[in-house]
Amino acid sequence: MLTSDKFALYKGAKADKKWYLLDDLKELSSLAINLGLHFLTGDQNLINMALVKGLRCDISSIEIGITNTGTKFRYDSVFEVEVKNNCGCTLINVFLNSEGFASTTNVDPDMFRRDRDGYLVNDGKGIASSHSVKFQYAWDRAFKMTPLAFQAAC
Repeated sequence: MLTSDKFALYKGAKADKKWYLLDDLKELSSLAINLGLHFLTGDQNLINMALVKGLRCDISSIEIGITNTGTKFRYDSVFEVEVKNNCGCTLINVFLNSEGFASTTNVDPDMFRRDRDGYLVNDGKGIASSHSVKFQYAWDRAFKMTPLAFQAAC
């Protein structure tokens, strides 16, 4: 277990980690940013882990892809929306903006529903780093969807 005054830095997969033990947070940050490493801090029940380069998750950390599936519901095209998390942390309470959104099919409300001033994705549950969630809707055209808000759970 790490002590509160030590910081550990690692690079690589779980099986072949290279560890660096540092006493100085400034030294840790500098090395981590230069090498794109992960860092751990001690003296907590759960060790805090975050991707240094991706720690400052911003709205551009959410990637939205909309694809026409090529199928129809009645006369409307069916679209699949993929919401991907490109942040180094799990994202929760992800909200999208989609002005005028409508669908002629039922959209699973656990995956996408109107909530306050936007649309809540995945029932507010976490989307892990580098993972995505998908849902489908049907309409005569694709709706523009943009990230509105989220919380990072690092």
